[in-house]
Amino acid sequence: MHRLIVLFSFMASIGLFSALSHSEIHIEQARIRAMPPGQVNSAAFFIIHNTGKKDIRLTKVISSVSNKAEYHQHVMDKNGVMKMSRVMSIVVKAGQSFEFKPGAHHIMLMGLIQNLIPGQSSNITLTDDNNVSYHFVFPIVSIMATHKMGSKKHH
Repeated sequence: MHRLIVLFSFMASIGLFSALSHSEIHIEQARIRAMPPGQVNSAAFFIIHNTGKKDIRLTKVISSVSNKAEYHQHVMDKNGVMKMSRVMSIVVKAGQSFEFKPGAHHIMLMGLIQNLIPGQSSNITLTDDNNVSYHFVFPIVSIMATHKMGSKKHH
């Protein structure tokens, strides 16, 4: 018994159990922008909270309504033109939040495989660089509702 305790203490001290515990995240204001029939792309928005003690680096995203999903951002170039580009990862700092909102960071849903109808929902899975997956259900909302939620001020 003593050897077992020593073994577990040693394994814990060198971090072999670190994969068993990970930072906790939750989301709010999750929504996917409904699009008119025939549109091939859309976007998802939300606020993600990391209540854990370690930073989380999100590196992959999967959606049940599209062939492909990626993290994207809008940035202003030197000529004052807004451009969208892919972001390879998103870091959510320990104890902090990160907002995906219109005109900024968002999840780009490409190659829609169904019409996005307000009132329905989609499964979205976020995966971090430790290959931990977080599963969420996002409601599909009208474009107007998406903009109203994204413009809420937080104090």
